[in-house]
Amino acid sequence: MITLKENKDRRNEMLSARRILAISPHPDDSEIIAGGFLFKAVNGSASVRLLVVTDGAKGTRKKGENLAEKRKMEQLKSAGILGIGDVKFLGIGDTYTPSPRQLLDLLLPEMRDFSPDLVITNDPFLRYEVHPDHINVGLAVMQSVLFFEFPNIGNGEVKSKAPSLALSPSDEPNVFINIDNEFEVKLNALKEHRSQNLDLNWITDLSKYYGKYANSVHAEAFRYLYPHELHLSIHHE
Repeated sequence: MITLKENKDRRNEMLSARRILAISPHPDDSEIIAGGFLFKAVNGSASVRLLVVTDGAKGTRKKGENLAEKRKMEQLKSAGILGIGDVKFLGIGDTYTPSPRQLLDLLLPEMRDFSPDLVITNDPFLRYEVHPDHINVGLAVMQSVLFFEFPNIGNGEVKSKAPSLALSPSDEPNVFINIDNEFEVKLNALKEHRSQNLDLNWITDLSKYYGKYANSVHAEAFRYLYPHELHLSIHHE
């Protein structure tokens, strides 16, 4: 069993981020993993942009139903509750994200355009994760961070240093963010994704589990990484 341990320096760096880019495989993913943190960041006057990669059209168990437009509207309402007015949609077909290398060519210009100091996305290495959108988006985001400062890779002007990266959910989180003051707002944002029938009890229980590591009732957990840790980085902690 993995023993979870927080790195306080990384937590403080995450909390001090001023330009945050959340990259979501589908509408609702960013709120699930980081809704509390994003609301906290907005209230702390950080600039936050949400980039939604796929249209989420197939997030239904009803044959023939296309949810693309409904999920876009749900996403905009949910982001509004979190105070995020800067939302972009790539509109890639649900479950049809291209390979990470192809997706990198779409994400890297977006990342360079916003020049974040922190990027948040899902962890593609989460144990047993098989959803192709989560795997491909997570890997493409990590590769985009790695190559951010290399102008001969991908498009877009390099205007800042490479951002740090926060992955969630992760099997080995090293940062736990207290969201006691933000949790109800997070739930209200998630409720706007009505088409998904999200299990808010599961989300609540998970936040309480992570709260034990943040000396709080509710928390969100992340694996916080620096760009240099994304290539030939041997961890022996």
